[in-house]
Amino acid sequence: MKHNTFNNNIMLLLVFLLFICNFEYCYSNNASCIEVERVALLKFKESLIDRSNRLSSWTGLDCCAWEGVFCGSVTGHVWKLDLHNPVTLTTYDDDDDDVWSGVLSNYINNCLRGEITHSLINLTYLSYLDLSFNNFSEIQIPEFLGSFKNLRYLNLANSGFVGNIPPHLGNLSRLEYLHLGSVATWFYSLIASDLVTNNLDWLASLSSLKSLDMSTVFIQRSENLFGTINKLVSLSSLNLASCHLNITNPPSLLVNSTSLISLNLEDNTLDTMTLLWLSNLTRLEHLNLAQNHFSYSFNSSLLFPFLCKLLNLVSMDLSWNNFQGLIPHCLGNLTSLTSLQLGYNNFEGSIPSSISHLCRLQSLDLSSNNELSGSLIDFLGAPCECLSHSLQMLSLDSNHFTGQLPNQLYKYKNLKRLSLSSNSLSGPIPDSLGNLSMLSFIDISENKFNGSIPTSLGQLSNLQTLYIYENSFQGILSESHFSELTNLKQLVIYENSLFLDVSSNWIPPFQLEDIHMGSIKVGPHFPQWLRTQTKVHILCMSNASISDTIPDWFGNFFWTCNDIDLSKNDIRGEIPMSVEVGYMNEFKQGWIYLSDNHLSGEIPKWLCNLKRLEILDISSNKLSGEIPSCFGELQELEFLDLGNNCLYGNIPNSLGSLSNLFSLHLQNNKFEGGLPSSLHNLGSLITLDLSENGLMDVIPPWIGENLLSLRFLNFKKNKFFGDIPLQLCYLNALQLLNLANNNISGHIPPCFNNFTAMVNDSISGDGINDYGYVENIYEDIKGLHLRYTRTLLFLRSIDLSGNHIIGEIPTELMCLLSLNNLNLSVNHLSGNIPQAIGNLSKIESLDLSRNVLSGHIPLSLSSLTALSYLNLSFNNLYGRIPTGRQLQTLDDSSIYIGNEGLCGTPLLKSCPGDDKLSPPLANQPIETKLTNDDREFMMWFYTGMGPGFFVGFIGVLCTLLFKTSWRYAYFKFLEIAFNKVLCGISSTSYRFVFHQILL
Repeated sequence: MKHNTFNNNIMLLLVFLLFICNFEYCYSNNASCIEVERVALLKFKESLIDRSNRLSSWTGLDCCAWEGVFCGSVTGHVWKLDLHNPVTLTTYDDDDDDVWSGVLSNYINNCLRGEITHSLINLTYLSYLDLSFNNFSEIQIPEFLGSFKNLRYLNLANSGFVGNIPPHLGNLSRLEYLHLGSVATWFYSLIASDLVTNNLDWLASLSSLKSLDMSTVFIQRSENLFGTINKLVSLSSLNLASCHLNITNPPSLLVNSTSLISLNLEDNTLDTMTLLWLSNLTRLEHLNLAQNHFSYSFNSSLLFPFLCKLLNLVSMDLSWNNFQGLIPHCLGNLTSLTSLQLGYNNFEGSIPSSISHLCRLQSLDLSSNNELSGSLIDFLGAPCECLSHSLQMLSLDSNHFTGQLPNQLYKYKNLKRLSLSSNSLSGPIPDSLGNLSMLSFIDISENKFNGSIPTSLGQLSNLQTLYIYENSFQGILSESHFSELTNLKQLVIYENSLFLDVSSNWIPPFQLEDIHMGSIKVGPHFPQWLRTQTKVHILCMSNASISDTIPDWFGNFFWTCNDIDLSKNDIRGEIPMSVEVGYMNEFKQGWIYLSDNHLSGEIPKWLCNLKRLEILDISSNKLSGEIPSCFGELQELEFLDLGNNCLYGNIPNSLGSLSNLFSLHLQNNKFEGGLPSSLHNLGSLITLDLSENGLMDVIPPWIGENLLSLRFLNFKKNKFFGDIPLQLCYLNALQLLNLANNNISGHIPPCFNNFTAMVNDSISGDGINDYGYVENIYEDIKGLHLRYTRTLLFLRSIDLSGNHIIGEIPTELMCLLSLNNLNLSVNHLSGNIPQAIGNLSKIESLDLSRNVLSGHIPLSLSSLTALSYLNLSFNNLYGRIPTGRQLQTLDDSSIYIGNEGLCGTPLLKSCPGDDKLSPPLANQPIETKLTNDDREFMMWFYTGMGPGFFVGFIGVLCTLLFKTSWRYAYFKFLEIAFNKVLCGISSTSYRFVFHQILL
């Protein structure tokens, strides 16, 4: 009995001590902190840069009352220091750019910066330290953090630390949570960590570790990694995303880590065989293997039998891999799944019916598999009741699904996000879609839907995003289509045959942020309802049948909007010359498209105040005046197109300060003078189009010396003079060189064979369009005035026509194997056409006309199978025109006119010896195969043959008349011959008739 009492007392004492121990980590604002710890915190504050004054409360004697500081209520020791950034991006909404930019701005402004002073080591009771989502850029994780023996929680994620992870962290034997990673997304580039390690053996000492996050840490040696992790028997969450892991041998991975509940190995390089150990992780609930670049030939049927055994899985992400084959039917066994991500693979066939039995499934992403097909009616038309009640997000975009949307969609009452874009779906939108009251996102763009838009869509009061662009919808959009859309933010309906018919005083129920209504008829008047929209950031009404002037109130949109596109309308009048200065979001790009209208007047100078402007296109209008010199202040400008206007004066020197400029279009204006030397600063320039102006200058050598990124150089129809500088040969990336119709003299530089992009297709991507701007260049090819936009990638052209260039055609030009167009016409070129011209295997248009070229046309010209336009007229060429292959299709004789020495097809002039070379063609008069000399001989032959026959015949008659013996012998011969003929005729009557004829 006494023994039991003693044990009970011991138990009570232990409970009391445990209570006191736990109570130590409670906190109270009534307790004062320890002085040495208060001083340590103040020194730490002094080492920080706190622009948002987050630590403004760190004053006075009671540090336990300071923001982010927590003390034990009994001892007063600091046990928790939580200074994480209060503004997080973990709830970032990809579809809401405005929300994102505002959050990111606040996030950056709230980041703590500076140093982490050694004084923190005096916080000896610290068990919780969170400095996450700050910006301690360019400093390493302090080694002294390994001295906090009581530390159980350490979070330094997304705080910009760099360099090696100190192995001293292995001393934290009580540590349960270690987060050193960062989110691997592009918007963290300003603050992302750059940590690296080549030795993680110290992890084995953290025997209490439950959660380990080292995402984006560069793990240089991973051979022993999983062997070390196997020793962490309490580990339940492991995040090694984007760690540069390259595991190609099947190890005994994590076979002892059966406690794992969450595993993230996203964005590494794992061999498919390494995944077979997954079936051992029987407690696993969250699995992320996205972006592991598995072998393309790997068939998913080998892997999924193992994955299908993980019956506790709640979420599984296998997106952005190369899995192929059918989606396994066994996925229907994972009845606990709430999220299944299989997008961006190569799955094929239809969606297995077993997925419709996943009664807890909330999110299903099968997008961008490209080979998935079938009718959605089979999958959505007769759903399992449990799936129709649970499903909230469905993404099937970028596949080959066909047919119509099933009317049974109304059963998916909880569906919030529906994405079916880029398929081959057709038919009308079912009215039942309007019954999905929870829908906030609809994307059915880039399909073959037709018919009218049902007014039932106007009842979706939760709808924020509506994407129906690039379909075949027709009819009218009225006010009733928007009656209840109070939350609508993104309206993207361009490229449909729709007409927006609303009253002039209509006040929409929404406040739109993105408006894309290109090719939708909203005119002829400027839409007045826009005046009510105060939150618009993107406004695109290109080709919208607007035939009106820009109203004064619209001027404010140039400030509140980041992107404006009113191109391809019939907008008249002037651009507003003054607008109210507003706010332009500094985190987003800006562009203004007003091209292809009838705007007049001068370019307003207030455009220079749009400091974040990246694209300005006001081409193809009737603008006059000079370019404002203040344009040089637009330091973010990347694309400037002022072409096809009536601008005049000199090109301002200030444009040379636009160091970020990729494209400069000033063509078809009235600019005069020379090129400003300041333009040599535009080292990023890809396109320089100054064609069709009155510029008079030599072609400056600095173009080749400084503008080394140039791909498209167009100076045609100006007054440039002098020689072509050899420095142009430095432009290895050049795809277009047009110097036509100037006063250029001298020779063609042989070094043009340095144009590497014309030698081979070395330029990848979509050319300048990679930067988000659709480039456009007009080029005269094949006798046509052609406009190149997205096809610029394939253009390789040299046009030096209409100048005073002399000398021979350099044989080095024949090395430009990818050249599409070569025009050297209307010059003074002499010598022969190079024999190697047959090397230009991709040439489509060749014009060497109106020069003084001589010699034969090379036979190799007939081997140019891509050639569809040829002009060699008005030279001094001679000899036979080559035949065969492609040249036989170019049968227009004007190609060779003006070369008196040429002969052969398609000219009517035959070559000498043609009658001896081949027999006459059937039913063809012989004259068509005779030379001129032959025809003259035959003419005199036939002329003399008639009189000669007559004279000879008279001579024979006279001889028979006056010579009796000759006359007797002649008729005796005739009689014998007639008798022999008559003997061969059996019929007496025939012999009689024939005898009478002879007599």
